[in-house]
Amino acid sequence: MEIYTLTIILPLYSRRNHEWQRVIEIPETSSLYDLHSYIQEITEFDNDHLYLFFAGRSHTNKKIFFSEGPANPYSPGKYIDVKLNQVYPIKGLKLYYIFDFGDNWVFEIRKSRKKKMAEVNIQYPRIIEQTGKNPDQYGDWAW
Repeated sequence: MEIYTLTIILPLYSRRNHEWQRVIEIPETSSLYDLHSYIQEITEFDNDHLYLFFAGRSHTNKKIFFSEGPANPYSPGKYIDVKLNQVYPIKGLKLYYIFDFGDNWVFEIRKSRKKKMAEVNIQYPRIIEQTGKNPDQYGDWAW
């Protein structure tokens, strides 16, 4: 099974002026719902708001939606059926994940072009690199 290396960042335009980045490895057969759940886990957010995935040239240029509307913490909607290997390749576009439409957490997700196969005795998904401390979901990051 192929493992995708994804770089997840909080771009400065999206919200805060702190640098935050996580590089993860995740199976290609993981769903967008699985990715949502893992981002919630690694950010230590409460998973208590609507969320949305889309692909576009920027966070304001939405070209491809992977569901008719947002999902919520109690129902993954169609995101549970959309696998990462269906999302990629999205040529010329970036994947975006928006969480909490009030506070507008916008995450940009980039996939590495290098192919990697799953290793024995490694539990995925996993963080392989990180920069910056986790943001406070309701607190200290200034607009």
